[in-house]
Parts: sequence; structure tokens; C-alpha cells
Amino acid sequence: MISFETRTDSTQECPWFFAPKCELLGHFVIADVPFAPKVLLQSSATSLMISRVGPNSQRYPLPLYDARVPPGPRKHKLGVCLQPIALYADWTQVITYMEAWISHGATKFYFFVQLISEEVEAIIQLYERDQGISITRVPWPLFPIDGTTTADYVDPNDMVFRAEAITAIDACILRSRSEVEFLALSDFDEIFVPMGDRSLIDLLWKTKGTRMECFIDKERYSNNFSTEFVSSQVPEWPGSKDSLNGRYAIAAVASDHVRCSEIGRDVLIQGGNAVDAAIAVTICLGVVHPMSSGLGGGHFMTIYNATTRTCNVVDARERAPAAAYQDMFKGDGDAAQKGWRAMGVAGELHGLRTEYENFGGSLPWKRLFEPSIDMLNRGVPVSEALGVTMTTERDSILNESTLSDFVNPATNDIYARGDIMKGRKMLRLISPGNLRDLFEDNTLSRYAPLWQKQWQSRVADETARDTLRFLSESADPIKDFYDGWMTEQFDYEFKDNGGIITADDFRNYRSIVRKSDEIIRTNLSDFLICGPPPPSSSAVTQGILKIIDLVAPQFDQTTVKSNVDILHTYVEAAKFAYGVRSEFGDMDFIKDALEIARNMTSDEFARSIVERITDRSHATSYYGGKFAPTTDRGTTNIAVIDKDGNAVVSTTTINLLFGARVASESTGIIWNCQMDDFSLPDRPNFYGYPPAPANFIRPGKRPMSSISPLIFVNKTSNKVELALGAAGGSTIISTVSTIATRVLKLGWDLKTAIDAPRLHDQLLPNVTEYERNFPQEYVSKLSRRGHIMQKIQAIGEATGIHVKEGQLYATCDFRKGAESQPAGY
Repeated sequence: MISFETRTDSTQECPWFFAPKCELLGHFVIADVPFAPKVLLQSSATSLMISRVGPNSQRYPLPLYDARVPPGPRKHKLGVCLQPIALYADWTQVITYMEAWISHGATKFYFFVQLISEEVEAIIQLYERDQGISITRVPWPLFPIDGTTTADYVDPNDMVFRAEAITAIDACILRSRSEVEFLALSDFDEIFVPMGDRSLIDLLWKTKGTRMECFIDKERYSNNFSTEFVSSQVPEWPGSKDSLNGRYAIAAVASDHVRCSEIGRDVLIQGGNAVDAAIAVTICLGVVHPMSSGLGGGHFMTIYNATTRTCNVVDARERAPAAAYQDMFKGDGDAAQKGWRAMGVAGELHGLRTEYENFGGSLPWKRLFEPSIDMLNRGVPVSEALGVTMTTERDSILNESTLSDFVNPATNDIYARGDIMKGRKMLRLISPGNLRDLFEDNTLSRYAPLWQKQWQSRVADETARDTLRFLSESADPIKDFYDGWMTEQFDYEFKDNGGIITADDFRNYRSIVRKSDEIIRTNLSDFLICGPPPPSSSAVTQGILKIIDLVAPQFDQTTVKSNVDILHTYVEAAKFAYGVRSEFGDMDFIKDALEIARNMTSDEFARSIVERITDRSHATSYYGGKFAPTTDRGTTNIAVIDKDGNAVVSTTTINLLFGARVASESTGIIWNCQMDDFSLPDRPNFYGYPPAPANFIRPGKRPMSSISPLIFVNKTSNKVELALGAAGGSTIISTVSTIATRVLKLGWDLKTAIDAPRLHDQLLPNVTEYERNFPQEYVSKLSRRGHIMQKIQAIGEATGIHVKEGQLYATCDFRKGAESQPAGY
């Protein structure tokens, strides 16, 4: 039986007789041939008759045959399918083609024909009679055409449209099953030249014991040939990587640095809850991985209270300063990424204190800072991730005086992995107690007016102390940071360096404890997901998982095709979800943002998408994407589950690596560059798609983020089963949704789900990226379905905790470096 789907790359509908510009898909599964308004199907034991009903009635028989695989070895080792040709007339081309394939060991040929000239028939009989070559002539009529033309001469081979080629390939594959071990599909102008082997049979012999399909690609107009062999057995995913998978009985912490995970574990052992531990880990990560997070950035935190069985969300996203405006970076987009105008008002400390006061507080605030302060006093070892980043950003560091903390005074060059960084400015908070020494060497002479006017009256009794220690001992750290003498200090630094953030911007900043009805929740068949509303992209991630949940009962991992079906469905779901993302924005400015986010996780939306997913990829417009997404990066994720079952997933960021590549001269705080997360009106993306108006700059607005800290609660037990988040900018959505699908829908363990290579497709551009060790067979088959495949180094860095059979499995992604390890007890 045959099923057809037509598409066209022109503005015209595909004509009923399948014009060449139409793409036709065919497979032998379902009887559904909608290429004419009136078509009759009639089958017998040996043929399927397709008839066009009307004044000019036409009948076209298609042969039926037994495609069962017989026991024992096949008669022929190598067979060749020649795609349909209306007229075989060039006998010299036939000889060239036959000789080329016979030299590779082919003994079986399938010719799909309408007409054969006498000369060609004589040649074919010669090969059959004198060389023992088996040739099957498959009568293959043209599919219905209208029979009219205005041309004086029509090449009959031009009438063989895609319908013939695709259905003939399917037919040949099935027909050959009973007599051929290996099958090649080619056209007359495709001659196979193996590299490093005498013949194709020699190459295939290396795969003895494995069924193979051979896909041959000839580079037109050149002499470059390439081959790709794909096993029909299900390919194995790459083996285990260096990600450490801790198994714990009571509580667990997963972060991007083992020392921070241990600090979080110690907080839990000493009586702190999951929120307390997450705060301590966040402070630590700002110390050991300052390129990704810190007090100069912001975060989203998702919290699950096991006692009340409720989800809570804290939004500590950065805000645009009051002096910001839509066209402030017109003609100078780089200024949104680097320098003193690139910052949003930092929300990190405000959010941490808000979380402590509302959801933590089991241990003293000071206790959560002490381990990180101790590390700064002793010196911070440079991790693999920090070392790699400093190498990448070497020029930015060496050319920016405020980043001198990362220059080794012994070498006058950046620190290397394993070096001990000492003397960080985080250890030296500028205050009246040590100002005189600094003024003597003119380090801060320009701050003298500020010291005389502000500090002398406000903090005359303060002694020198480091930034973290001061904030840890403060009775009101929010006031000191956002409305105190530190605020005045920041204000002066921004003004002196050409920035636009003022003391009033800090005073007006608020982190937000989201209301219950603002939290994005998704009901899956077995789980409830909760995460932050916009400007987080949690709804996009949850929307993908909702679509997957509807089709998951059909998932089958036992065959190549079924695994490709899963991957294809996932990529298509992601593209539809990313298509909606560009309509998101800060809920305080985009009135429909919350409604759009909620709709993405609804049954109705998911069902509508499932109905639109076909076996092929489509043009960008099919998925609804109109605006280019922003590209955010430089992030870190934390997952914690405590002894009571409370859970936290928090993702914190300063955006690009080392944020705006400038730091507070007096405190060492590295400032974010979150203004680059806004869409800029005059900056379409590389592919020409316009920026999203919903994410244009407005004073006080929070830019969109890909951050998606999610908690998955088992609907039967009401206990957390998975706490998961990721770093990696726009790939966060793909990373989290892929891992969750693998764990909750495919039954993978968390370590395997994180270690295995991933796919990413954010629709704009309509390119499917895959990690370098992704199984090549899946890549090839996805490409055949219309996906434009592109290999990249890595996709996202995840941390998560999976609760299974009473045990907590915490895994940290090897992609973040060797120090990325969990802890627990």
C-alpha cells in the first residue's frame, strides 16, 4: 500500500499529477493516494490498480510481491536498484553503469522501466547470458499525468517525477529482501568509487554480521565522492563520560563545582534546608566560577515545599536602568555586551536574601558565606572551566584594569588551571579604614570627593573588611547593597566610567516572589512540572515536554526507525515551542505574556502541535516563528533536595562569560551584561530575521532569558522525582527537555541521560545542531527527513537530581569541566 504527502517550494499548490517542484513522500504502509479528485484503488493478489475516474479514464497497475525475508543466506551479496527511467535508450551508458557496479561485485540489478530500446535490451540479455548477471525488469508505469503539453518535443524521462523515484526505492528495498544481502540505490550518473578498498564488496565485508544500508553521495561537477554506511541495528549511544553520578540516601546537591556541592551538603548536615544550601552554593560559585555568576548578576529559583506540597518561584532577574531606552545601542550593538553601559541592575543578592527570609533561615545568614570567605582567604584554585574561559577571554582580561584579579603577578599573564588565585578584590571592601593608604598611591584619588561627602559621615567607624564578610555580617544586606553606602559607591563608579545605572536604580530594584497563579505548571500523565513564568523560558521547556508526553506512549527504542521517530518528534516539538518564545517578554510590560506561557503547556496547544507534526521537517514559516531569539550565555545551575524532600533548582547568570568584562573597582564584583539579552530594533540576527518587539528595551524591564529551572513532582506520591536545570544560553531549553524526556519517558538513568550527546534546534535559524559524538546513523536519517544537520562542540551543561527507589542520584555534567561534581549523604 502507498501513502503520499505533497509539498511545494512555490506559491502554487502541487498539481494533481505531481509537478517536479513538489516533494513527494511515499512508503508502503497505508492506502491513501490523494493526487486526484476522483481516484479508485483496486487490489488483487499481484497488483494494485490506480484509476483516474472521469471522461479520460486511465488505469495504472503497480505490482505487489512477497517481501518476507527467507531463512538462510541470500543468493546475491550485492544488488543494485536503478531508479525509474521512462526510456532506456543509451546503450553506452548502460554498459558503463553495469561494468562499474559489476567491478564492485554486484550480481543482481533491478531496472524500473516503461520502455527499453532494442539495443539496450540486447545488452541486458548479453549480461544475463554470458556473465550470469541476474537482471529484473520491473514494469513501472508513469503515475497519472494530464497528457497535455505545449512543447514540440518532450523528453519522456522528464516526466518521471519524484513519485516514481521514491516509491521505486521503497519497492526495491522490499523486493530485494528475499535475495540480496547488501543493496545499493543509485541513478545512471552515480558511479561509486571507494576510498582505501578495492571494491564495495571489500568494504562491506568489513561489516560482516551486520545488516547495512549504503547511502552514496556524489558531489556534482567534481570528482569528490563520499560514502556513509548505516547499520540497521539500533546504534549504541556513546559510552559513559566523566560525569560523576553520586548516589545518596538522605540528601543531595549538584552544582558545577565539587567544593560548592560540598559546602551545600555541609549546610544540609548542619540543619539547613534546601534553600539555605542553595544560597551557600550560589555564593561559592560566584567565587570559584566568577566567569558565570556572582553578585553582579541575577537568577531564577524554583522551590518545592514537601510539607505544603506547593511550588514557589523567586525572580531575581536583572532590570534595565531608568535611563535605558529602546535605541540606546543603535549602531553599536557591541556596547550591549561589553563595558559600563551593558549592565542591568543586579538582582543576585536581593534574591538570595529574599529567599532566605521567606523560604530558608534554618541556619544563620553568616554561616552560608563563611566557607566561601575562607576560600578567598586561602586562595582559590583555578578550575578547568575557569582556566579554559580565562584563556578564551585573555585579551579582555589583560586589557581591562578592573579584571586584574585574574592576572598572575608572578607572570603578568592570566592564571592557568591549577594556579592559586590570591588577593581578590572581594577580600578588600573599600571603606574609610583603608582609604588613606589607597589615596597615597593614587589608586582611588578620584573618589576623594565621594569619600568626603558620603563615606565619612555614614561609615566613619567601619574597619577594612572584604565584600562578602561585610554582607554576611550585615543586619540588612539588601539595604547596604541597594540603599546604603555601597550603593553610593556603585553610583560613583558607574558615572565615572560612562555607565547609566544610578543609586536610584539600585534603590528601586526588587526581587519578586511570584504569586501561585503566576507559576508555570504543566500536567503530564505521571508528573506535575513547575517553573518560573516569563521572562524565564520555563514555559517553552515545559511546552516541549507536554507535546512529548502526548506521543510518548508510541515511543519504541527497539529499531533504528523508531528511535529516529523519537528524535524527529522531539526536534519538531522544539521548533514549534521556540516559535512561540519570541512572543514572550517581561509580564509587567507584555500583558499577554503570562497567558501565552500558560497556553503553551495546555492540552489544547499540545494536541494542536501533535496534529501538525509530520514525518518531514518543514520551512520556518510552518512553525510560526517570526522573530529572532536572543542568544544568552554564561550561566550555572544548582539542584538541591534535602532530608525532608524539599527541593530547589536555581539558575544564576551574568550573561556572557565574565559578564560585561568589567568589575567594580572597590568590591571586585563582576557586572553582568544583561542588556544584550534584550532584542535590539536595528539588529536582525545573522539569518536576517527581525528582533522580537516583546523583548525591546524599556526602563525597569527584565530581559528574556532561556533559564528553565524545573521541578518534577510525582502525581501519585506528591514527592519530587526530578530536579533539573542547565547552563548554556538558548540551549538550556533543549538540554533540560532532552534530559527530562530521556529520564521520565524513555527510562534512562540520569547519568546516561546527561552524558549522551544532544540535539538543539531553536527554529531561527532552522538548523538542527548535534554534538560531535551523536550517532551518525541517526544524523543521516534525520537529514533525510529534511533537517539541516550541523555538528557543534557541545550543547548545554546540566545538573540534576533523580529520586528513584528511595535513592537520590545526583549528576553534574562533564561538559562543565573536571570539577563539576555532586555531594550528599
